[in-house]
Amino acid sequence: MKSASGRSHRRKRSHKSKMKSLRSVPGDTISVRLRDNCDVDCEWVNLRKKKGDQMRWISKGKAFNIHFDDTPFADELGNEQHDFPVPARGFIDSGPPVLGVPDQDYIYTVSREALAMSADPGLSVKE
Repeated sequence: MKSASGRSHRRKRSHKSKMKSLRSVPGDTISVRLRDNCDVDCEWVNLRKKKGDQMRWISKGKAFNIHFDDTPFADELGNEQHDFPVPARGFIDSGPPVLGVPDQDYIYTVSREALAMSADPGLSVKE
C-alpha cells in the first residue's frame, strides 16, 4: 500500500486479529496424504465430534476415491456421505462427523481407477 507521499507502507497484522481468526475455525483438520499405490501416510486418525474435527485427504499425484461402507459423515443436505473423490494434485475435506453417529471405529477404502489396489486405513470417532 502506498501513502499519499508515494512511500510504500505495510500494514502490520496484530497478534490479536490473527488469534481471533484462528478461534473461528471449528475443530482441527487432520490431513492424510495419499500415495500413488493407494497407501496413506497415517493409518489411523482420531476425530472429536464435539470439537468438529474433520479429515482432509490430499493427493500430490493421481486422483483417488475414498469410500466408507459405514460412514460417520453426511453431506450438506444431511444424507450419508460414503464417497469422497480426491482430485489429482488436490484435496477434499470430509466435514465433521455427524453428532448422532456412534463413537466407534470406521474403516475406509482408498482406491484408484487405474490401479486395482486399495488400502483400508481407518479413523475413530469419539465424543
